[in-house]
Amino acid sequence: AAKLTAIAYGLVNLAVLFRVILPLLGDTSWLELMVLAGSSWLAAFALFLVVYIPILSLARVDGKEG
Repeated sequence: AAKLTAIAYGLVNLAVLFRVILPLLGDTSWLELMVLAGSSWLAAFALFLVVYIPILSLARVDGKEG
């Protein structure tokens, strides 16, 4: 995988940590954790788009439609 793709996957895992694991441990603000989780997910999706939009918008290599 491309380096940015690997970083995006890491950010998704970080979002899971903020959204699921840390609230179970207690002593942190729920709202702050949700903002961190959402921000991590958005950053991951943005990196995914940066990597894959150029790939998906190119013509097919074999020259066929679709």
